[in-house]
Amino acid sequence: PTLTPTESPSSVPTITALPTSPPTTAPSAAPTSAPTPLCTEGAFLNTTSLECQGCPNGQVSAGGLGVTSCSECPVGQFPNSDQSECQPCGAGMETSSDNTGCEKCLAGRYSDGVRMKQCWDCVVGKYSSNSTAVACDLCKAPLTTTADNSTSCDACVQAWYQADVDADGIPVCEECPLKTEGVDCDKTGITIQSLPIRQGYWRYIDTTSQVF
Repeated sequence: PTLTPTESPSSVPTITALPTSPPTTAPSAAPTSAPTPLCTEGAFLNTTSLECQGCPNGQVSAGGLGVTSCSECPVGQFPNSDQSECQPCGAGMETSSDNTGCEKCLAGRYSDGVRMKQCWDCVVGKYSSNSTAVACDLCKAPLTTTADNSTSCDACVQAWYQADVDADGIPVCEECPLKTEGVDCDKTGITIQSLPIRQGYWRYIDTTSQVF
């Protein structure tokens, strides 16, 4: 005999749709720029290459984030060995022309290293005979100088004239004959040869101060 089922299933099983594409974990977009590098002392960030590079000669940088240039040292200072900071030149010195070190004040110039950060010429009436001078020497009257930047007392003051030079090449000064109307000694640096003789007067030779 054939058996007939008495009951049918109460419901039809449902089927869930599978995803059409596999899940992704990749970021939606790549970073737009690289992080800014931290430059070391003596270096700066090149804004074109975004890389650190060393400071040019004569310049310094403390380094750090976002430092895009180096700077020159103030007058009277120069960079230390790693170009991280400036250091002062000593007295009698000044910054070299290329800003990389210090050089001596030449004869005729001076620097005290405190008030003056560079070398200056000795003024008229003063001189310095050696390099690295920290001050100028005052000429002893009746000696003087005829210009700034002098290395010795090379002339006689007004109302005196240079009659000769001594063994060291220093002028020997004598007073002008002020009582003589024919001579005019109103300038500094007069020599016996250049002694001004007024019009109407004369002298035998240019090595005498006697006029007629």
